Amino acid sequence: MDRYILIENNSGFIFGDSADLDGRTFTGTAVEFARALDDSIGAHGRDYALTHNPHDTSTGYHVYAATDTLPTVWDGQDDETIKAVGRGCAYIGFIAVLTTEGVWS
Repeated sequence: MDRYILIENNSGFIFGDSADLDGRTFTGTAVEFARALDDSIGAHGRDYALTHNPHDTSTGYHVYAATDTLPTVWDGQDDETIKAVGRGCAYIGFIAVLTTEGVWS
């Protein structure tokens, strides 16, 4: 099972850890996790596109494959935790969030 950490592009904060989505472990793809995370915060009806451009400036999430040695992220704004994800996790790509019309948000 893959574990994903999502860092929101605009803020630079960790928005989700698939090890704990509303108290349970999420299983699925990175894009499915982004959708489930957004649904959990009331952002329904979005479309997503996984790209491999780490310099994308659109709304979305940078996706990292987390190792089991990284503790579950509880504070997504903690600078040391964010740095630990960048240092110790493999970069998967960028999930761009599209509007419901399929246009970049």
